[in-house]
Amino acid sequence: MLKVISPRLQAPANSAGADRLGVFDLITSFDAVHDMADPQAMLNAVRLVLEAGWSRMMQDIRGSAQFVNNMDVPFATPLYTISCMHSTPIPLGQRGDGQRVGEEAALFNKRHGSRQPCYKGILRRRATMSSCSMNEPGLNVLITNIVMSGRSGTEIVTRDLALGLARAGHNPTVYTQRIGPIGEELKDHSIPVTTSIDGIGEPPDIIHAHHTPVAAVAVTRFPDVPAVFLAHDFVTWHDTPPIFTPIRRYLAVDTTVAERLYGDPAVADDTVEVVLNAVDMARFPVGPPLPSRPEKALAFAKNRGHVAAIKAACDQRDISLDVVGAAVGRIIEAPEETLQQYDLVFTSALSAIEAMACGRAVIVCDGRGLAGLVTPQRFEAWRPMNFGLRTLSRPVTATDLVSEIDGYDPVASSEVCRLIRQDADTTKWIARFLALYKTVIAEHRDDTATSGNIATEASRHLEKWAPTYNRHWPWMVERNTLLERIGRLTGETLKPQLPGKPISFANSADRQFYELVRGFSEPGADGVWTVADSAVLIVRVPSVEEDAEAVFEVSVDQPRGIAGLAVDIMIDGKTLTNWSFAGDAGGSPEFQTVQLRGEMARHNQLLAIEFRVAEQLALEEQVAGNSGEPFRIKFVSLTFQPLEALPVTEPLRGPKWRRAVEQLFGRYRDL
Repeated sequence: MLKVISPRLQAPANSAGADRLGVFDLITSFDAVHDMADPQAMLNAVRLVLEAGWSRMMQDIRGSAQFVNNMDVPFATPLYTISCMHSTPIPLGQRGDGQRVGEEAALFNKRHGSRQPCYKGILRRRATMSSCSMNEPGLNVLITNIVMSGRSGTEIVTRDLALGLARAGHNPTVYTQRIGPIGEELKDHSIPVTTSIDGIGEPPDIIHAHHTPVAAVAVTRFPDVPAVFLAHDFVTWHDTPPIFTPIRRYLAVDTTVAERLYGDPAVADDTVEVVLNAVDMARFPVGPPLPSRPEKALAFAKNRGHVAAIKAACDQRDISLDVVGAAVGRIIEAPEETLQQYDLVFTSALSAIEAMACGRAVIVCDGRGLAGLVTPQRFEAWRPMNFGLRTLSRPVTATDLVSEIDGYDPVASSEVCRLIRQDADTTKWIARFLALYKTVIAEHRDDTATSGNIATEASRHLEKWAPTYNRHWPWMVERNTLLERIGRLTGETLKPQLPGKPISFANSADRQFYELVRGFSEPGADGVWTVADSAVLIVRVPSVEEDAEAVFEVSVDQPRGIAGLAVDIMIDGKTLTNWSFAGDAGGSPEFQTVQLRGEMARHNQLLAIEFRVAEQLALEEQVAGNSGEPFRIKFVSLTFQPLEALPVTEPLRGPKWRRAVEQLFGRYRDL
């Protein structure tokens, strides 16, 4: 039964009046409570007429009773105008007090059952609509994560956790060090995301912490609030468990990470639990049925160690391959849409679960190793390990990948999809966390020494993690180890090319002369393409007795609606030169140079050359037709030579002739 009650009609606040209205399973109010002369009386009446165990849904203006807290709201001025001219006069005319207080009193009222009047204030973020039992107020949950600016696994987990809690009628807030698109996505769903711990005025009910640095900030800021710490990785420094008394549980995303927690002598074994990762099944629906044989494959590349083997295996089985991920400079913002377009996916961990949920066949692998094709038989063993590090027991080779591809079975992949959607739904995942939160809150409340000596624990934490003279910071040790590894690999394997002899980016034998660090595709039959706005190449300077120049043979791929491209060429953060490309180049090869003088031209010097898009010029009349694709550069060859030499290894014609003429007469241009 549906009954509509005017917001101008005050519901009776006694049982007799409630009887006249009837009893309801669901009562809603939208932008109405703050207009009531007596908001508390109206809410009391709602409680009387609401069927036991059922719900009410409320949406209202969220603002602060403190003027200063509303100053950053873009629409504060018109909202204050509406408040003064409309919302405030209504309760005042009825001698009510609905206009007096703000968000703070409302939250207090919701949490503690106070008879303070409901709030009236200025919108600070998009109002949420959630259903929650009148007898069970929502929890305020503070979630920490180092960054919310990329698309790493922890950022996805944080997003899904916050959205799931909000849908369940709770109030998540995210504390992070950097906000990007994924943080803005949460804001669009009315979930606060802040980079300042001082921006969180009221203590939360519980802290759900990811990552040691921000977890420590939150726990020491709110020492009387219980916390749980969720570790995501077996080796990274920022998943080292922080030791504070308010942290009542140390959680792991899989059994492998749990072993890290069990191995820490400061963490009690009875505080460790495994909470496996989950996926929002509404966001990742089942895709179209798989074909009898895979035709299109997608590889996720957090690193590059496995990409070449995947490409070789797909070539052998005539499967077209696309590669995405940070290692190739192509981050996809909506994997739930992209995954539907492929039959076979090469990936690991959380993205493997997402692909399985979409009904795709999945081969678990990444730069660290190969597990294999996920089958119903393997699912039971690999799920507790999150399809992650512990499952990657074999090297990634084209031969082994072909063997796994040959095991492709659409029926088996459909069964895997059913299993993962049943086992890894965020609805069950959120329920597990909520049950854990309530247990932890109760334990914390009953413990007489809830916060411990937070000052002592904070000082120990700082002693462990603060910078020290011998540079043995945990993150610096990790950084230096990686830098040494890069230097060792490049120093041992990269050879200097002969002066005047071109190296080909299409010739696999010439890989000994260069290293593609980021932003490039894998080398193809005609060269290597940039796939991002920033691409880095490492080369070794050959034996040249004087200042040298690096001569690149390049061409461009011009999207529709783009008139030209400007590129900065940088070494060690310093811009050495600029390249420009006209939109009418049409893919014709041309020569571009980078002059190396002084120290940069020293024999055997390793150079990391960055190619960064400075400006992309659109044709105004064609902007609407722009395909949105990047203006790509193809690198064909590279030649080192003395600065004054001419590239005469081939007959001078076309662009080469133009370059020779420009080099000969360039010195006279200013005369």
